[in-house]
Amino acid sequence: MKIVLNGQETEIQSPTLAELIISENLDPSSLVAEHNGRIVTSSEWDTVFLREKDKVELLRFVGGG
Repeated sequence: MKIVLNGQETEIQSPTLAELIISENLDPSSLVAEHNGRIVTSSEWDTVFLREKDKVELLRFVGGG
């Protein structure tokens, strides 16, 4: 299915937000996820099922100074 991931149309096989994060090799401990304009807490990632044309933003926090 195709979704918009971080502004780019992307073909995915992952049915849930949690599986998408794993498939993208992202560290969940430093991640914030937004699904169709709503911030999704990490405890919800397993229950958010992705559908065609959904919009997902995955943002990583990095430290620096």
